[in-house]
Amino acid sequence: MQPLPSGSLPLTLWFVVCGLAWGSLCTANLATGERTIVIAMCAAVMPVGLRYLRRRLWLAVQPALLSPTAVATFASMERWPWLAFGIALTAILGVRLSLPTVEATLLLFAGSYGGAVVFALTRAARHEPHIEQTATQLVLSALFLLSGMAALIYEVVWQRVLYSLYGIHIESVTLIVALFMLGLGLGALLGGRLSVRATARLPLWFAGIEAAIGLFGLVSITLMEAVAAHTQGGDPLTIGIATALLLGLPTLCMGATLPILVEHLHRTVRNVGAAMGRLYFFNTVGAALASLITVDLLFVLTGRQGAARVAAMLNFGVAGVALLVARRHKQGESAPQQDHQPALRPPAPRPNETIPQWLAFLLAGLVGFVSLSQEILWMRPLAWATQGAPQVFGHVLALFLAGIAGASWQAKRLCEQGIHAPKLLIAKRLLLSAAVFWLAVPLMARATAWSTGVGIAVGYLAVIAVAATTGAILPLVVHCCAAGRHNAGQQVARIYLCNIIGATAGPLFTAFVLLDAWPLQSTILGLTLALTLAGVALAAADLSLTPARWAVTLGAVGALAAVGLHPWAYERIFERMVTGSQRQPDQPFIHLFEGRSGVIGVRQDNVNGDVVFGGGAYDGRIRIDPVHDTNGLHRALIATTLHRNPERVLEIGLASGAWARVVLSHPAVRSFDAIEINPSYTRLVAAYPQVAPVLSDPRVQLHVDDGRRWLVQHPDARFDLVVMNTTFHWRSNATSLLSREFMALVRSRLLPGGVFYFNSTWAPDVPRTAAAEFAHVVRYGSFVAASDAPIGLPDADRRRILASLLLDGRPLVDPAVPAQAAVLARLATVPLVDIAEQVRRDPTQQVITDDNMRSEFKRPAPGEALAILYRWLDPAVSSFGN
Repeated sequence: MQPLPSGSLPLTLWFVVCGLAWGSLCTANLATGERTIVIAMCAAVMPVGLRYLRRRLWLAVQPALLSPTAVATFASMERWPWLAFGIALTAILGVRLSLPTVEATLLLFAGSYGGAVVFALTRAARHEPHIEQTATQLVLSALFLLSGMAALIYEVVWQRVLYSLYGIHIESVTLIVALFMLGLGLGALLGGRLSVRATARLPLWFAGIEAAIGLFGLVSITLMEAVAAHTQGGDPLTIGIATALLLGLPTLCMGATLPILVEHLHRTVRNVGAAMGRLYFFNTVGAALASLITVDLLFVLTGRQGAARVAAMLNFGVAGVALLVARRHKQGESAPQQDHQPALRPPAPRPNETIPQWLAFLLAGLVGFVSLSQEILWMRPLAWATQGAPQVFGHVLALFLAGIAGASWQAKRLCEQGIHAPKLLIAKRLLLSAAVFWLAVPLMARATAWSTGVGIAVGYLAVIAVAATTGAILPLVVHCCAAGRHNAGQQVARIYLCNIIGATAGPLFTAFVLLDAWPLQSTILGLTLALTLAGVALAAADLSLTPARWAVTLGAVGALAAVGLHPWAYERIFERMVTGSQRQPDQPFIHLFEGRSGVIGVRQDNVNGDVVFGGGAYDGRIRIDPVHDTNGLHRALIATTLHRNPERVLEIGLASGAWARVVLSHPAVRSFDAIEINPSYTRLVAAYPQVAPVLSDPRVQLHVDDGRRWLVQHPDARFDLVVMNTTFHWRSNATSLLSREFMALVRSRLLPGGVFYFNSTWAPDVPRTAAAEFAHVVRYGSFVAASDAPIGLPDADRRRILASLLLDGRPLVDPAVPAQAAVLARLATVPLVDIAEQVRRDPTQQVITDDNMRSEFKRPAPGEALAILYRWLDPAVSSFGN
């Protein structure tokens, strides 16, 4: 082993500087003496720790470099990644300590360190032919990692774009996922055909496909918005066709890359399972990294358009390097007709290492179905526990892919060693997946009841564990079915297509059938039993083996235990996962409404009104009492005084129905349209007599839809008053109802003098966004009223309107009752000051747009769930000390 390269002293001094800067940043709120001690400790400890890490990595990487030339080349470059690591760590570029900062630091270091390894190997391969094959494999693997990163960035970005264009209701969400997966499957078939017909030009085809994806990525958002402008008002079939056409070309290209590279790599390593496992590993590692950096970095720093450009640059970079690989590959061909000559046939596998083709197709489809179903089911408890934090989707996807990546690498090693009794091996994986999946949610719920952070950590670890148990199955199936076949790429494409078909059917069946018919607990049990049955059936095919008999026995016992213990294990899981100030895990919900659109829980409170939780977040109380106002009903009362004669009213978000009851008490209201994305809220309203009359009021028209999509599809609708008690600004997809584009949409649906009144949930950028579209903006508490006409009636008119409100034939705010008269007097005289010009001039406030998603990714929730990990560290207030 070559010792650590020279030049360590300058790096050590640099590490000392890193320690000083880091200690200073983290102790800004401490006393001078304490701060000096902590900074000195950081300056002393950090160089020791980083030097140790540097030495360990140096010793680990040297054997992989394979030659003295490669080691020497790498040694000359090794110090620079650590310099980059230090630059990010000291935060001198303005990015302060937080989870995104940590991710950026590690990504910068890993990318530069890995790039140095690849460069050293490829440079040495020019002079040492015996390592050229390994260098080529490493380069192709690195390219597929970057290709996977680009693909997942596109997926996350395009989903956000399509949600803002076509709505975020469950139907559009599921349709987008299904169409994306279907495009990948059809692309795999295309790639399989190319892998047979153009074996000598596979790197060239790969480069061309990556370049095509990059070109589409540059114009993708603009193209989607142009197409949506002509299809947004269409029926679901029209929207589905438009989405399929938009996603068709890029997903076909993405799906084609795997069979192409598997065939090319297979012709080198002569082991299709190892080739599949290697590429699947690197591709999923890249995808996992992309899922994290997209929601934690790109959306924060660049927005949607910038993220798409980053992905396009990755595509172009991959295409450029692939062209160099193709050039070297062409130079190495002995004859031009090599394209039509068969490759060396790999050694034929032994009979006990193969599985029939029909079984391979069935298992691939099952794994796809199960994996995507598990991902959808995992989103529900994690989104509930984090109250819908927007980063959760990216985290779940990244962790799921990380688990699959680790399992793929394990499958690669198994394929290299040789697989005996593959049916039994796959059966064990299925049984283990069933057990881990069934146990994970109860463990997470109980951990969350104790500590939110611990519960989320348990949930994230469970996602990795569940994915790791099933992630190795697809490479194993490919190896045991395609090994020994000449057209490995085409065979991989067929198996991959079956996997994609299963992955397409999984979200469709789970979202539209299972979650609509069963609660989460029953859906998990059903999927667990299905996995167990599949594992037992597969193990029963090898009953001559003692481990197979054990597997069958344990599978049967496990299924019986799951059924018997299920009611106890899954008792009060949603109650346990309520977080924040409303945490009361021991008090059961008196109502729990579950459906494909989400979960609503109601906790009994006879004093202040029953508490409603929607998606894990506080969503109000069932109470209509202007005096003992425990649910902020005074804000709804103010809404009735913003317009002199609100004949036509629109409410976006029916929720518990209390606001609708108050606004409907206005005698001038002639029509009331209510849009609610979750139909379970109608069941909630119907369960409470004080709000149930909303459902039977002849003036009310209820629409189950996404609010933004409904407005787009009803261009002729006009209203005097639009009311929206918006959810918290930092929750997932809240941008769709707070962006400038949405403000412009609402403004176009207002009659002359119409008012838009909505909840900003104290987000400082919301009034500024409203002022970008409306001439006049008034703030009342956390609510904002916006209009092109001056807002606010004289005090006497407001008093008259409030006194005229009738609820069930009686005054809602009765001047004859002293307590209610005091409320009436206060609301009639509360000042409503126009702040439009003030917020336009305020440099601390910025406009929220669909692209920057500022309310979600740049204004994290204070003190909620994952928020502390995303709070940019203010030097005056340390997140460690507070």
